[in-house]
Amino acid sequence: MKITILIRLLFIPILGLLCIHCKTELPRTLLIKNATIINGTGSNRIMGSVRIESNIIIDIGELKTLKTDSVINAEGLILSPGFIDTHSHHDWDSLRTKESAISQGITTVIIGQD
Repeated sequence: MKITILIRLLFIPILGLLCIHCKTELPRTLLIKNATIINGTGSNRIMGSVRIESNIIIDIGELKTLKTDSVINAEGLILSPGFIDTHSHHDWDSLRTKESAISQGITTVIIGQD
């Protein structure tokens, strides 16, 4: 009985410390820096960085690295939205060939037009 009370008394402060740690943990963001950015609107390409949080682009431009950033150096690379393949023959073999499309930057495939 005394051991159970002692365990409960120790458990409550430990749980409290864990909760405080969880609340103060900084959110993780992804910073892709030094990229040539083509935004897909037809405007000129720019050199800069893109910050992403929870799969949402939150900032584009000349960005400084934050403590929360995981950084990818994209120097010499182009960063753009995914490409659309409007004439594809993926309908017969879409599961086996998806890596081929993704490696080319294709994120959307229109099938069945033949």
